[in-house]
Amino acid sequence: MNLFKKTSNLLNKPEKSVILGSFILLLILVILFIAGYYYSPIKKTSSDDNQVSSRILGAVDYKEGEPSQAELRIRKSYSGRVKEVKENYIIFEAKYIRDNNIVLSTLKANLNTDTSFYKKNMAIIYKYGHQGESEALNSIERKDLKKGDRVLVYAKENIKYKEEFMASRIEKIN
Repeated sequence: MNLFKKTSNLLNKPEKSVILGSFILLLILVILFIAGYYYSPIKKTSSDDNQVSSRILGAVDYKEGEPSQAELRIRKSYSGRVKEVKENYIIFEAKYIRDNNIVLSTLKANLNTDTSFYKKNMAIIYKYGHQGESEALNSIERKDLKKGDRVLVYAKENIKYKEEFMASRIEKIN
């Protein structure tokens, strides 16, 4: 009861209640700042821009010499820019993550009669989201691909770390 009277006496005095309220607010802000720093989703592993956070890659407990979760994942597509278009293949440059570094690599996608070609209108995707994806895709032919076009190349099998593969679908992005 005595503690309650002392606390109520402090709160009845305006200057002391302002000081007490400010102290409590400052304490809450410090606790939130520390918690936000500790639980932030992205932490750089190095100052080098080519290094990528292990949380982004999905490697929870990465140990040297062991493959990370990202390295164990299957890859079935690459995006990049066309360098060369031939009758039976296209060569394109793609950026991807390998061994926690961003790599720029030249890849060869072989073409066959089953390979389909599409033009993807990103303005429709941006406007309607993935619900508009069917309207955003228009069928095109191989001859519509030119050097410098942005493409998304799909394969049926795992193409991770392969520099040459059979393309099942190619989307030209505009």
